[in-house]
Amino acid sequence: MKKRIDANTLVPGMYLAELDRPWRETPFPFQGFEVSNYDEIEWVKHNCSYVYIDVVLGSDVKSQPTAVDQGAAQLRVREQGRGRIDILRNARLVEHQDQVAFEEEIKTAREIDLKARDIISQMMKSARLGKTLDASGAKDVVTGLTKSVLRNPDALVCWTHLRDKDNYTALHCLRVSILALAFGRHLGFEEEQLNIIGIGGLMADVGMAKIPSEILNKPKTLTSDEYRIVKNHVPHGLEIVRHTRGIPTEAIEVVENHHEWYNGYGYMKGLKGDTIGLYGLMGGIIDWYDAVTSERPYRRAIAPTQALTIMYAQRSRIFHPTLVENFIECMGIYPIGSVVEFDTQEVGVVLTTDRAQRLRPKVAVVLDSKKKPYFSRTKILELGGGGTRRCVTERAADQARSAGWRLRHQSDGLFAPCRLQGSLSKPVRWLSATRSPTNHSLSATRGARPIRTSLRNHPCPRM
Repeated sequence: MKKRIDANTLVPGMYLAELDRPWRETPFPFQGFEVSNYDEIEWVKHNCSYVYIDVVLGSDVKSQPTAVDQGAAQLRVREQGRGRIDILRNARLVEHQDQVAFEEEIKTAREIDLKARDIISQMMKSARLGKTLDASGAKDVVTGLTKSVLRNPDALVCWTHLRDKDNYTALHCLRVSILALAFGRHLGFEEEQLNIIGIGGLMADVGMAKIPSEILNKPKTLTSDEYRIVKNHVPHGLEIVRHTRGIPTEAIEVVENHHEWYNGYGYMKGLKGDTIGLYGLMGGIIDWYDAVTSERPYRRAIAPTQALTIMYAQRSRIFHPTLVENFIECMGIYPIGSVVEFDTQEVGVVLTTDRAQRLRPKVAVVLDSKKKPYFSRTKILELGGGGTRRCVTERAADQARSAGWRLRHQSDGLFAPCRLQGSLSKPVRWLSATRSPTNHSLSATRGARPIRTSLRNHPCPRM
């Protein structure tokens, strides 16, 4: 049951159902959530006159709150506010602006990406053979990635997600590095810090080179013994990076702690909360996101939006609450690489996001209403940019590829659909994006109940 209240009376524990303004004008990644921290309350108080709370899903307003009640609530808010700030207390944060347009940077990103793939493949081969890694080569790769992300982060993220994933382990390392850089840029990291988190992401799963491929690519559930072997990629990776000269301590933290959970139930040490470290917490978020949105022999990929919904539900359990909320903001409502269907029945791929207006990404429309490809020239449009098209469904990009289509980069900097195998008539499970009935933003609720996502349906990935 919804109740209208003055915005100044909002306190932790209330379920914020509606605002006096469209959700797309807010920093909140989902519509409908339980208020839990200082930043959320302060934003609402400064920008809204009234709000609607759901007294079934959250706390109600007390008729006559006592001074003790008010003081306790204010204390909780201050403590939570300090917790949000503490995780970034040692980071030197700056505000970044795009230096070039996506269309310009995508051409450079292609060259950087191809060079990075070669060096990463050599790095994984050296690790597999027990040779010393070429730290200078890895640093050169990350330097190039960092400079590209600083110019425009969408180009590399887009290019990486629109390519086939033949060598999963090596390309997973590359994607984690790129996503780490994009996330760090979103948080306001300086270039030096970005290089560190980029190296950490690149090296995070280097220990997987020591795990037998028949286990990594096993199409069935792992046995307990096999799972223990997979978990040993962490100590294997630590041994490799600690014997590689020139790897920063903070980057090693990513390798060591990216499978630790915020509630202490991860591995290898069972670290809890902020003891995991900023870089380890960031690494865990990015590694999990890329793994579950990638096609693997033992499971299908899930759509990026579905992954973000699960991650939001698991804040304070698997993920640091502040960092995962920031990661969701970084990726946007329609993450790059998402394959979406419009109400016109056309199909497109999200190329770039609008960091000021998250509901207006640029989309390459690749299939017409009859699911026939636009071979001559892909249409690039801005979702919600004055046209009639609206996104109504989303599916994982890897599922689109497995159905037989992907985007091919052209010399003019645009993309065209390229036939791989099969056909779009092949059954593919579509994933519906929950929308607000008024502004078509993604919502954290379905009907009157919050989504209860079980990790049993989305087990922890092997990587």
